[in-house]
Amino acid sequence: MSAIKKGRGRPAIGETKKISVTTTADIWEKIDKQGLNRSQFFSKAAEFYLKNHDKAK
Repeated sequence: MSAIKKGRGRPAIGETKKISVTTTADIWEKIDKQGLNRSQFFSKAAEFYLKNHDKAK
């Protein structure tokens, strides 16, 4: 029998890194009003930034 177990839930879409972000309360409020959880917000923000500021172009 294989030692690999079938995972539960959604399949992973990438690698997870833990970060800590410090900003003002008003910025957190604006982030929280975007309709995304904070993880989704920062993932999308990183993708947007890298798409528009790619130094490898």
